[in-house]
Amino acid sequence: DRRGMAVVFIAVLGVLFGVAAVSSDLLLGRLQTGVGSEDRLNAYRDTLDMIVARPWLGHGAGTFVDAFPLFHSRASSFGVWTHAHDSYLQAVAELGIPAFAVLTLAILIVVVTLVRNVGRTNELQPVATAGLAVLAAVAFHSVVDFSVQMQAVGLTVSVLVGAGLGETLACKARSLAAPAHSGDSESTRAFQRRETINVTIPVRSAQSQTAPTR
Repeated sequence: DRRGMAVVFIAVLGVLFGVAAVSSDLLLGRLQTGVGSEDRLNAYRDTLDMIVARPWLGHGAGTFVDAFPLFHSRASSFGVWTHAHDSYLQAVAELGIPAFAVLTLAILIVVVTLVRNVGRTNELQPVATAGLAVLAAVAFHSVVDFSVQMQAVGLTVSVLVGAGLGETLACKARSLAAPAHSGDSESTRAFQRRETINVTIPVRSAQSQTAPTR
């Protein structure tokens, strides 16, 4: 039920925070490998300058690597910045605020559909639950990296979330159709009981069935 799901969700968050606290040094070391935390913050500031320059239409999908050098003033110059290391900022810089808002709205509709339907029926929905977990992981990770922009990760997430959405919608359709079918069967049986008529056909005598002879 929903209460049990809430307890499980809180427990999972607690475990994640515990793992992050225990392995904080390893996590910080991973974030600082190649691109340090200060470099990321400076890259974020430069990306915000890109957004301010073209907030409505953006610079074009996939043009970050070409447009970023025009605004590269704070981030380090140890190499070519192919990504902003923040999928949200990069999406806004490339697509513009309106297109990013539409994309975000579409993702939120999928998330709300999954959250509302998972646990509503008595059927287990493992794929839908996995889709929610994947979306949560990608949403958090996209703040500091660009894994979802890798084709292998992006396609896997899309397939898993799409399969989960299909599973939860199918379960919802079956749960809504079950009472209607049961009601129809009850009304049909009652109608059949009301319309049952016993008809007695008289049996003709053998003499009446015999043709007269001359």
